[in-house]
Amino acid sequence: MGRHELQYPKDSDNAVKRYNQLASYSLKSIHGIVNSAQFANLSFNPPNSPFPVILPMTLAV
Repeated sequence: MGRHELQYPKDSDNAVKRYNQLASYSLKSIHGIVNSAQFANLSFNPPNSPFPVILPMTLAV
């Protein structure tokens, strides 16, 4: 890539709050973790529901 390492944007919705000194928003780091994982939990908040939905999934990249 270029001189600068690309990073995901950080805002109040995705900022790490605990142990934030260990957090990384680097695309290279995050893609490496996702590409090496076999399973993931997909989580989202459906409309009109106070509870999130969490779906365990297998990954194939």
